[in-house]
Formats: sequence, C-alpha cells, structure tokens
Amino acid sequence: MLARWKDNVTVGVGVDAIGGQHKGIFTRIKNLLSAISQGRGKEEITEKNKSIL
Repeated sequence: MLARWKDNVTVGVGVDAIGGQHKGIFTRIKNLLSAISQGRGKEEITEKNKSIL
C-alpha cells in the first residue's frame, strides 16, 4: 500500500476536524488507487463527484 492512515498521527492539539479531513483524504486516495488497479478509476471518480456536485 502506498499510504496508510495511522490513528496515532496527530496534526496538532485540539484539531480533530483537520485530523478527520486528513483521514478522509487517505481513504479516498486508497479507494481510488484500488479502483484504478481494477480498471474502475473513472467510475470511482464519477461516483464520488456526484456527492460533491
């Protein structure tokens, strides 16, 4: 695996929201890399962007 989130990684004291955002980014990157390796990269991006748009 290229990158993995560790719960013991801290960004700063009392900045849980930022830590949660970073964890979310790692999760989305992991899912995208997995989808790309399965030939579903475009679908993963399209599926995720529906919730953003």
